[in-house]
Parts: sequence; C-alpha cells; structure tokens
Amino acid sequence: MKDELVGTLSGGMQRRLSVALAFIGNSKVIILDEPTSSIDPHGRRVIWDVILKYRSGRTILLCTHHLDTLGNNNFLFTAQNLKIA
Repeated sequence: MKDELVGTLSGGMQRRLSVALAFIGNSKVIILDEPTSSIDPHGRRVIWDVILKYRSGRTILLCTHHLDTLGNNNFLFTAQNLKIA
C-alpha cells in the first residue's frame, strides 16, 4: 500500500485514512461525518475502537447511521427534522 494515491484506494480504506488523519494533528476538536460508511462490520469496529482510544482530551462531533456501535458512550445526540436558521 506504500506510495499509493488516495484515489486508487477503496472507499473503506479512504475512510480509514480520513479517520487517521483527523487524529494525527492532535486537534482538540474533531468532526467526523459518517466515519464508518461503506465499511464492513469488522472494519467499523476497528474505527470505533480508534475513536474511543484517542478521544481523551478532545471534543468529537460525529454523525452516523450505525447507532448500535456507539455503545454506552456519552457523545450521542439525535435530531430529527432539524432546521438551521
């Protein structure tokens, strides 16, 4: 995989790379939009484990359709018919 262009990676590998890049900069606020979209169940679990491992000292805003993988964490917010003025 070394020296490959991002565009040549599968969708799942691009998602994994995006999550990794979000944490590399040691940002205090990380925004993740569907970080496990197009990922198989095992890969989804790996990504959630990374998010949980490195969340300390950060605010993580994310949206997901896979609420079952959030588990018993305190970063759950749901909204329906949300309108932004």
